[in-house]
Amino acid sequence: MSEAPTFGGSTPQNYHEGLGPMFFEPYARDIAARLTLPRGARVLEIAAGTGIVTRQLLARLPDDGTLLATDAGEPMLAQGQGSVAPDSRLDWMVADACALPFGDAEFDAIVCQFGLMFFPDKLGALRHMRRVLKPGRPVLLKRDCPCVPASSRPRAEARKKMGSGLFHVSAYAET
Repeated sequence: MSEAPTFGGSTPQNYHEGLGPMFFEPYARDIAARLTLPRGARVLEIAAGTGIVTRQLLARLPDDGTLLATDAGEPMLAQGQGSVAPDSRLDWMVADACALPFGDAEFDAIVCQFGLMFFPDKLGALRHMRRVLKPGRPVLLKRDCPCVPASSRPRAEARKKMGSGLFHVSAYAET
């Protein structure tokens, strides 16, 4: 695993009950609303945390689709599992976004809300997202937490380092 924070102790509950409703729930509804999924879609959520976005994605997921909610922190996922109603289409997994343990082109969509800022190798994580995504399918990102100043690195610099056409970002918000 990379050195991404895992947020243990009382952080998951405080995040879910305090910051979640105030800051993150409206963004979760927005990012999920941007996702159009085919029947049988397989969706990967990265940095799922406490399941705030997970609930919204499940509401949009086709009956025959699947959602894999991942996070580097087991305590955050445990909070998510306790706050999202059980659903046969949903699985939870501890996974490092900088070294995704999946085969090439396994997913129909990838969603990551406010997780990218925590990845120690942001460009590497984006490359892994592209690798596990089926060609031409969407990566939906919301970057930079609304309560944390935006990164000073310009998007153009990141695109230059990653190469053109590395991945398609269907939704991108800079705050």
